[in-house]
Amino acid sequence: MGTDNLGRDVFSQVVYGLRSSLLVGVAASAISLIVGSIVGSVAGYVGGTTDTALMRFTEIVQVVPRIFLVILTVALFGQNLWVTTAAIGLTSWPPLARLLRAEFLARKESEYVAAARVMGCSPVWIIFREILPNAVSPLIVTTALNVATAVLLEASLSFLGLSDPNVASLGRILQSSIGFISVAWWMSVFPGIMIALIALAMNLIGEGVEKSFMKRRVS
Repeated sequence: MGTDNLGRDVFSQVVYGLRSSLLVGVAASAISLIVGSIVGSVAGYVGGTTDTALMRFTEIVQVVPRIFLVILTVALFGQNLWVTTAAIGLTSWPPLARLLRAEFLARKESEYVAAARVMGCSPVWIIFREILPNAVSPLIVTTALNVATAVLLEASLSFLGLSDPNVASLGRILQSSIGFISVAWWMSVFPGIMIALIALAMNLIGEGVEKSFMKRRVS
């Protein structure tokens, strides 16, 4: 992959930056999974006014451009890797919450849920031990896609100079190499290819998991 303008190995930088980008992607997806699961589960199971209020809040978060919310959060709390991760995670949960709400609406009147109610199980038990495990397939697929989205968003923030300047990431490498693209194209091309490969890999993982669950249901 050549060297950069200071003679440093580009391959080593890409491998090192890959760790930070994947850390942000996985951690942000975990945050969005937790928040989205709680909001979607409660909204779908409880229904009524609670469902309406949570879905209106979800729509408000979803309507506001995610990049704007992340930039605002970083501007308020500083350019830190964990601030960036939390900001991406806390703005990525609405699609997951809406998906899980639909799953709960379709499953909460199922026979196994009715049997759990007859046995005296609490709503918390029914939500997290009865319905949620049966709705895990779309959650895994969406979470895998969120990893790719989070990596791309972190790269965009790093490219704009809004991420942690003390942490090397693929976006930070792109930002530092853009001024040399006409004379040293490899400095920016290889980090960009790696970002694209991460997004492609996460999409393929999501499709593979979805097909696996579909085969289990058929069998």
